[in-house]
Amino acid sequence: PGYCTTPGPYDDTFVYCYTITGLCKDLHNVKIQNQMLEDNCENQNQIQEEKIASMENSYKSENKLLENKLVTIENNCQSKNQIWEEKITSLENDYKRKTQMQEVKIASLEHDYKAQQRD
Repeated sequence: PGYCTTPGPYDDTFVYCYTITGLCKDLHNVKIQNQMLEDNCENQNQIQEEKIASMENSYKSENKLLENKLVTIENNCQSKNQIWEEKITSLENDYKRKTQMQEVKIASLEHDYKAQQRD
């Protein structure tokens, strides 16, 4: 408006000047809005990337904890299995020993019985 001359009664130049000035202002405003949208989009992308990185780190930490728990459980299980295997072996050995003692007693009783039968 400051640089368009005052119109005459049929001055097309004045109308064109105001039309072009208005379009330039609109274009400038659109550029500003565009830049604001781009800045906002970049900020939102940055926020999302930070959230994703945080979640990934959280999941990695949680996975590590779960892996450690699993290793602990596996180790406990192996220890308990070893204890049970030792108990089973001990029971089997006791059973064999007792069976042998009973077989010896049975043989002794049979021997005594046969001896009594002969007398």
